[in-house]
Amino acid sequence: MKILDSHIGTVRLMVCEMTEDTDDVLHRMPCPPAWLHALEGMKSAQRRREFVFVRYLFFLAFGRVRDIAYGPDGRPFLADGPENISISHSGNYAAVAWCADAEVGLDVEVLGGKVMRVRERFLGAQELAELRRAGARKHHLYWSAKEAIYKIAGAEAVDFSRDIRVEPFRMMPSGGCFRACLPAAESRFRLDYRLAGTFVLVLARRETT
Repeated sequence: MKILDSHIGTVRLMVCEMTEDTDDVLHRMPCPPAWLHALEGMKSAQRRREFVFVRYLFFLAFGRVRDIAYGPDGRPFLADGPENISISHSGNYAAVAWCADAEVGLDVEVLGGKVMRVRERFLGAQELAELRRAGARKHHLYWSAKEAIYKIAGAEAVDFSRDIRVEPFRMMPSGGCFRACLPAAESRFRLDYRLAGTFVLVLARRETT
């Protein structure tokens, strides 16, 4: 299992490829009865993989099992600790991020052609004009940025094309940062990104004045 373990400021994030047998990974850590009960109710093999690998990343990071719960708005949180967390998965990748002193939003996306076919659904008119000569990878960054911001802002950012505005930036080969805003809420976000051969990863944090 290949694992990316990185720090961005006070945020720690981990990404892994979910290529190993799910049951083998499950047996590498203590398994609370509630987990087994949850897994028994999952018919999708992909859903089982995501459930197990996300919890395994937290187990590796903290050296103990962490209890992940979900609020009424669907946001995940650690029931046994104060850290702010975010979870994402796409294709064979699972990613987690956590921070003690700020909300975080994380999105990992496997590169593909679909993003170009649906670009009008998540990009505003100005963004479409700015990206008219850009390739799929930069479109993925815009999509991931908006997904990551939504995980923090929730109802403030429901309509990606209208509510979230990505500010123009120059994409660097391996990663960097850019910014976006929620004009109606007068909020800005810092977006740190990593580019790999098969996926993009974006971490969002709200900027404070």
